[in-house]
Amino acid sequence: MVKNTDLITVFKEFPHIDFVDAAKDLVNLVNRTIKGSIRPVISTFDCRFIDVFPTTREPMQSFVKKVKNLEGKGKTLSVSVIHGFMAGDVPDLGAKIIVITDDAQPEGDALARKLGLEFFSMRGKTRPELILPCEAINLTKFVTDRPIVIADVWDNPGGGVPGDSTILLQEMIRQKVHNAAMATIWDPVAVRTCISAGENVKLQLRFGGKMSLAGGKPLDAEVTIC
Repeated sequence: MVKNTDLITVFKEFPHIDFVDAAKDLVNLVNRTIKGSIRPVISTFDCRFIDVFPTTREPMQSFVKKVKNLEGKGKTLSVSVIHGFMAGDVPDLGAKIIVITDDAQPEGDALARKLGLEFFSMRGKTRPELILPCEAINLTKFVTDRPIVIADVWDNPGGGVPGDSTILLQEMIRQKVHNAAMATIWDPVAVRTCISAGENVKLQLRFGGKMSLAGGKPLDAEVTIC
């Protein structure tokens, strides 16, 4: 990607809540490049490790703040922390640092290396605690003043799974959870059946859990099409 592009900006937050901010940064840099006010060059540093880096907690929260503060200082135009996707099946999936400077390759290389080594020093210190579905859903009973989001970490199509896991939903039903929504379960056959049935219709439906045992068993339930 670096060899075939002039500019790369990546969202800095994980969970990824800053897509718009990253896009605005990119458009701004593109405009400045077109006008000839900057000459961007890209420096990279391969951190050579894989981990999970939520930015809503330390130490990543402070690291992201530091990276943001570096942008626009001196020759530094942009800094991106590439988390790497630990569930991906490609050779270059690890963590990397990208620094874009205004025609200052040596300066960018040095900064990318410095940040990359600092990032590497966080290995094993950033990963969030993972708990069982039964524990996660049980914890929601003690929070009544705000919405709660529970994520099935590995039911992620980006990592090669089909996204049809029923594990969380089965636990929600077992614990009789109310005032909750489940999103999403991939099941095109069930979707076609629901479309054929029409809105506000109740029917018995088998859905989810079709592609492998790892995603849980298919659910059989009376459902209402909304």
